[in-house]
Amino acid sequence: MVTAPSRAIALFGTGETVPAKKRLRAGPVTLDLDGTMFRHVRVNGDDAVRMIAFVIEVEGLETPQPMVDNLKVGQGPTGFDVSFDAIFRQADLELCYSVKAKGLSDGTLTFDAVGKAITDVTACKVGFVVQCPSLCLAGRHVEIERLDGSTTTEVFPKFISSNPPVQDLRAFAYEVRRGVDIHCHRADGTFDVEDLRNDGQSCFSARPSEGVSLKASEVFKRSITLGFSAPTAATARRGPEPVLLTVGDDVGTMPAIGLALAPEQDRANLQAIDLLKELAPQFLICPFDSRIADGAPKGLLGARISTFPLDDPRLDGRGEIMGMFKAIGDATGADLVLEAMLACQDRRGAWSADVDIMRRDLATIRQAADEAEIRFDRVAVSHASSLLHTAREEDRLPAPHSVAIYEAARRVFDGLPIGGGTFSYFADLNSKRPSIDAIDFISHTTCPTVHASDDISVMESLEALPDIVATVRNFAGDLPYYIGPSTIGARINPFGEAVTANPHNRRLRLARLDPRQRGLFGAAWNLGYVATLARAGIEAIALSGPVGEFGVIAAPMDYEQPWFDQQGLGVYPVYHVLRGLAGGAGKVMLRTTLTDCSVMQAIAWRDGGRTTLWVANLTSEPQEFRIAGLPPSRGKIASLDLDSFVAVTRSPHGLETREEPLDLFDLGAYGVMRIDVAV
Repeated sequence: MVTAPSRAIALFGTGETVPAKKRLRAGPVTLDLDGTMFRHVRVNGDDAVRMIAFVIEVEGLETPQPMVDNLKVGQGPTGFDVSFDAIFRQADLELCYSVKAKGLSDGTLTFDAVGKAITDVTACKVGFVVQCPSLCLAGRHVEIERLDGSTTTEVFPKFISSNPPVQDLRAFAYEVRRGVDIHCHRADGTFDVEDLRNDGQSCFSARPSEGVSLKASEVFKRSITLGFSAPTAATARRGPEPVLLTVGDDVGTMPAIGLALAPEQDRANLQAIDLLKELAPQFLICPFDSRIADGAPKGLLGARISTFPLDDPRLDGRGEIMGMFKAIGDATGADLVLEAMLACQDRRGAWSADVDIMRRDLATIRQAADEAEIRFDRVAVSHASSLLHTAREEDRLPAPHSVAIYEAARRVFDGLPIGGGTFSYFADLNSKRPSIDAIDFISHTTCPTVHASDDISVMESLEALPDIVATVRNFAGDLPYYIGPSTIGARINPFGEAVTANPHNRRLRLARLDPRQRGLFGAAWNLGYVATLARAGIEAIALSGPVGEFGVIAAPMDYEQPWFDQQGLGVYPVYHVLRGLAGGAGKVMLRTTLTDCSVMQAIAWRDGGRTTLWVANLTSEPQEFRIAGLPPSRGKIASLDLDSFVAVTRSPHGLETREEPLDLFDLGAYGVMRIDVAV
């Protein structure tokens, strides 16, 4: 007997609970209290600030969560008060602090913190962070106030900057909508503004400029104020209107859809080959590290710096890995894309710029391919040290110049298109741009959990994708541009030794295993990802893989998969999404516009006399939508939602259809719908 999973498992693949958000109001301003973060500050419904939080930053991106006590929330008819106490501990560092937030009837918001260092504290940034939506700032005028009181007006970058666009400012102001500006002021120091689109988040982040050093028992204070110019008084608002989804004219060709084959899962991938044939991807990413071809010992320096874990005990030799690539390519008919990772290390394990070592690495990979009698369709090539994030040129590890690598790859893989860029995330491509004239295509991946791993931030990361594409197009021109393999989970950690371990199926930053891949959330995110990139003109998109942490097919693993472990083999909801999108590849893509892309995404194509439309709800709340642009008729409807979850995960054919009029649709939390219409 098949038992139904809990709502949390069906939506997120994990039973981890998430505290409910509380809506606060201050005159015309609303915001949500999410734990100890203040999210989605809106004035009369318009997005003004994405997030405000008190943070303690240790060693760059590392920001562990504090222990919180004595949380109090008061909401009156015109304003609110919130307060809480917190203790922050990491290793031998400890601070305690109290935060008070107040919202006034005119929309003014104040945030104050008072704290004390329990231990000596050095090289920390302590204070409030304000994240502002990129739609309000990118390419827009922003008024800047410096510490000395002087003011200037600056234009924030339209294309994504790998460096902070503005530093050492005490206050800033920008337009939320015509006639309404927001002003943010820090009383005790200055902000630096970072472009978080560089790391896949759709915002600019104003963070404390200065590092602090505190003696034990030393007290600190932090304060910021947000105000709005000419906000109108709060008025009664009707409930949200249904999203209007309009299907329009031809706008191009549907992108090719690919998967990535994980070498450490070679046996499990082969066992899933029949389901892969049904999914029918257009191409397969085949990661191969020269250290495997060269028989390098697992303990070699930097062995973790790879697109797959070289120290994984499941990892077989080069013959088995290349054989798996060939067998799945032959079975599916998909193009094979070699992701050639060159160690560029000498025999002692030290990073090296020696071109002879680089050529040796290429030769060993080519030899492994020849022995398996495998033919790749294109080759992307990079060196392993490029996966380590180094913003400054002087911090980069020794490696051959990229042009030398591309030229050598052309000789080794004679006649095949050679691609460059990075096997890491967009930020590394943006700071280490390849020589465009030396390559035939450019590629990179993205990861939505570099800065934050909560559900809202992961979904909001989709909004950064058009700016990422525009930035690459700005320096790469019309060079063929491919993205992926991209997943919610992190294929690598460019900032540290390894990705985050996640044995308890939690929502963690830069974890290879993200349980949401298994739930409806993963299906909705993947559909939103393809829809957003297809609209931006990307020709080929790789997502997920057959099995494992990034998989679309359920298989026994050496980690816990709640509910799926008890039910046996099957597929995850995302399988049906990628199978459907792969079936649309190469078809005529139709323009889709939505009145609110923050809550829904859609993609459509025409195939002969039929239009196929896929729609995703990007939120945890039900969303209503109407369709315009298609003739009034009935359509064949299939839904991935809580009601159909068991059926769609038990079988690749579990996506049942029904016939309904094209009227008002209701799509549940993180639900996905396919609509087929004869036109």
